[in-house]
Amino acid sequence: MGISELRQLDAQSLNSAGALDDLGLDLVPAGSISRADAALAQLVQNHCDASLEKVLETEGLADPADLLVAQARRAKADVIGTAELSAGATALPGVDPRLLIKHAAVPVTRAGGAQALAVASPDALRALEGTLPESILRLPVVIAPRRDIQNQVANLNRAALTQAAQARVPEAESFRTWRACPHRRLAVTLGAMTLCLVLTLLFPTAVFVAFAGWAALTLIVSFALRMAAFVARMTLGPVEDKAPAPSPTQKLPKVSVLVPLFRETEIAHALVTRLSRLTYPKCLLDVILVLEESDTMTRQTLAEIDLPP
Repeated sequence: MGISELRQLDAQSLNSAGALDDLGLDLVPAGSISRADAALAQLVQNHCDASLEKVLETEGLADPADLLVAQARRAKADVIGTAELSAGATALPGVDPRLLIKHAAVPVTRAGGAQALAVASPDALRALEGTLPESILRLPVVIAPRRDIQNQVANLNRAALTQAAQARVPEAESFRTWRACPHRRLAVTLGAMTLCLVLTLLFPTAVFVAFAGWAALTLIVSFALRMAAFVARMTLGPVEDKAPAPSPTQKLPKVSVLVPLFRETEIAHALVTRLSRLTYPKCLLDVILVLEESDTMTRQTLAEIDLPP
């Protein structure tokens, strides 16, 4: 159920959202959002595995700039812009960059050489306790846009992130090692094909019988498996649905949708419009448009579109 449907609820239903969290308690007195919208967002957040900030932004209930200022008030910290973050962001050796991207945190050198830790939310500090060095956690905190922080971490750790993505699948199950000896594999393949061709020319009848026998064997095995499955199902009788009932406290999970694009300039606008119509809660939708690095045509087309959060 989205915000538009929830707006039809009565006051008693909105009260079931519970007490507002720290962010909601900051935004309402500041006049950034109404108490009713804060309750609606809290109601959605109670059933979704997403932060209240994410709910407010994706549902269009709060301006990103207001959210940034509210987070700064909560942390009693300054807000830094994209330019200062780009100029001062530094890598953090020994720390998994994927963790920094997840919680949106990066060390930054400010004007005058002062060190600080840029985060998108003060909640990131609690999540990063025990994973970052104490010297980093003790740095003064500054607030910066989440997407800018994540982009800086990705740019600073481009090689490590690329390697981690390439090595995600175990080497035994991957073909990334095929480049080690391509000539030998090509020689073996050509040799096997040549052998099959020679045997076919020398013994055509035997080769035909072998292939026909193999085809018949696979058909017999497939038929036997189907019959065994049919007999097993008929002898079991009615099967009860033993699926566990969903817990009332269980939250909806995030869903990622990967959309590969290559030189898709004509359908880009229509595609974004249709993806925006997905009815799953927007705060849990992670729609990723995957582009080739050299595909400047699609990149320029998407740059002209006001993409939703």
